[in-house]
This record gives sequence, C-alpha cells and structure tokens, in this order.
Amino acid sequence: MTDLAKPVSVSGRVLHAPEIRATPGGVYSATFRINSSILHKTRGGRQINRERMHIVVAYGDVAIDIRNSVRKGDYLQIDGHLQLQRWVSRSVGSTKYLSQILVDSYAVVIAPQAKLPLAA
Repeated sequence: MTDLAKPVSVSGRVLHAPEIRATPGGVYSATFRINSSILHKTRGGRQINRERMHIVVAYGDVAIDIRNSVRKGDYLQIDGHLQLQRWVSRSVGSTKYLSQILVDSYAVVIAPQAKLPLAA
C-alpha cells in the first residue's frame, strides 16, 4: 500500500448510503462512493460532461459524523488525501490498482443546480 501526499478536494453526489464498520478495537470506518462531473466545451463549441466515481473512506470521529449526517443523494465537499493500493491478482497474475480518498474533513452542501427559488 502506498500513500500519496497529494491533497484532494472533490465535490459530488453520494451514490449509496455509507457502509459503517467497526473494528474489534472500536475504531469506526465509513466507506461510500461519490460521483463528480466536469462540464467543459470543446473547440467546436460542443459541451462534454465527464463523470468520475470516487471511493471515499473515513475513520474515527469523522466516520461517526458521516454515519449520522450523510445519506444517499447528498451533495458533499470532501477534503482529504489520496491513497493508492497495489496488489497482484492471484487468479490472473496481473497487477491491480485501487485509489481511495481518505477524508480529513467534509461538508454537506447544496448543488448549484438544486437551489430552490426563494418564496415571495
């Protein structure tokens, strides 16, 4: 397992309810996926929406906060760092990679598209 010191800031929508686990020592972990998208224009003026799925992992008090406040469909802003795992597959013998975002802090925000007009 390799830790990258690269800080990461991602915002996106939670794809499923966070999975909460506890170790025998009492340390909680929360694992979930978020979907982020980038909208940009090509030179020809056509708009392209590139979507990415990110695996997000939190430990300790942050995991407990996520258990209590994050639901499927929520829009989150996540700050953390990137973790890269590498292993050799036993069945195929090829090298596999998995990248995860380890959460330092997060905030539940409203997506710009989801803002409702104020009542008169």
